[in-house]
Amino acid sequence: MRALQVAMAVVVLTCAGCLWRGYGRVMEIHVEVLDSMAKKLCDLAQAGKRPVAEDMAEFVYPAQRARQFCRYFDENEHRASYARFEQLLSLYESEVQMVDRSRVDATTWKEQGAEVCKATSGVLAMAEEVRQALRRESRS
Repeated sequence: MRALQVAMAVVVLTCAGCLWRGYGRVMEIHVEVLDSMAKKLCDLAQAGKRPVAEDMAEFVYPAQRARQFCRYFDENEHRASYARFEQLLSLYESEVQMVDRSRVDATTWKEQGAEVCKATSGVLAMAEEVRQALRRESRS
């Protein structure tokens, strides 16, 4: 948990201070964070550990930062990577909302565990599509 918090702090500082590095590199960082947070949601579901309200900020914040990225780089909305990134972000936000709704009690959380991991699979697949689009764009 501590390592993830440190990693998130590094990402935030990197994104805030290094936007000059460019669209592709900053997007890669956001994709990596969303990917890892989705995996963590699935891990929690598989372990049966319900996040409490205070824990949800850890999952909401990366999406908020990613939305800021989209606003900052909106001149790239014509790119395939941008469109796929927005899809990734929507899938991730849907998963976080599902977790938030499911964590209300132990029974609901247990019943929704498989759905959380299914949503994670969708996030991971879309994250790979974003990465592939970025690779294609960097070659052209």
